[in-house]
Amino acid sequence: MKTTKLDLQNLREEREKLENDLKTEESEQKDIFNIIRLNLNQITEYYTISKNQAKKSYNLSILAIILGLFTIIFGIWIFYFDINSNLSISILTSVAGIILEFIGGAYFYMYKENKKQLNYFYSELVDMQDIMLSIKLCNSLKEEKRNNAKEKIIDSLIKISSRENNNRFSALEN
Repeated sequence: MKTTKLDLQNLREEREKLENDLKTEESEQKDIFNIIRLNLNQITEYYTISKNQAKKSYNLSILAIILGLFTIIFGIWIFYFDINSNLSISILTSVAGIILEFIGGAYFYMYKENKKQLNYFYSELVDMQDIMLSIKLCNSLKEEKRNNAKEKIIDSLIKISSRENNNRFSALEN
């Protein structure tokens, strides 16, 4: 938990520095690279938050399921072995255990959804790092090859973007 807070604090400090750098930059090339770095920072922050939420959802689901199981076992134990008890206490205890099991299932569902979000942010991180690497490698090329490489990068980004938009629209239709 402390490392997550520390990671988030470091990411926020880095984001503030990048935002300040963007305000003072004059070169268009540096602006583009810093904008990409800023986006990467924000995605990393979202990824860290989602990862933390996934851990919490998983731990709470396990806790709720274990508590629910013990509550159901306790309710059955009251019914069979406690001679002086009435039926309503054992039924109430067992129902409470079943409710805890449903709560545990709901937390597992939240965990599943957090994992989907985590995978999405991770793929965005990888894409952003690939773009940064492409730009850096392109800038290191000789002048005559640089323009051709920039055109290929732009074409690739347009194809990727249109493919992702088509996937989003088809997901909305379903």
